[in-house]
Amino acid sequence: MKSMGKLLLIGLAIMLMASFSLKSQSVIKISQSTISLISAGNLTALHFEVTTKDVDKITAKMLIPGYQLVCNPKETKLSCIVYSMELTPFPAGDTEIIKLEGISDDNEFIWEKAEASDVNHKTVFLETVVE
Repeated sequence: MKSMGKLLLIGLAIMLMASFSLKSQSVIKISQSTISLISAGNLTALHFEVTTKDVDKITAKMLIPGYQLVCNPKETKLSCIVYSMELTPFPAGDTEIIKLEGISDDNEFIWEKAEASDVNHKTVFLETVVE
């Protein structure tokens, strides 16, 4: 009976580990004018937060058609969600996805959070880069 309990626990642990992609092959980059995504073409939605002093002045626009961008500026944090209503994956490779405007030259960005959902609805944590 003890063996059955151990097998059940091991099976549960494997199922839990399979529901998260802990090591990311995907990268999200921010510069003074764009946000880019490097992926294998398996991501369908993004959620990210950046801290910046220019949060009230920033205008963000989608650069690729078929995706929705919703951003909420609050104090010094910009929180955004990007998704496709058809669950279309973002293009594979290095793709500029968002154009940023209204940012001063001396502005700095700090990534607070960056995660995505893949085609299987699993969480993918993104590596973050400030250019």
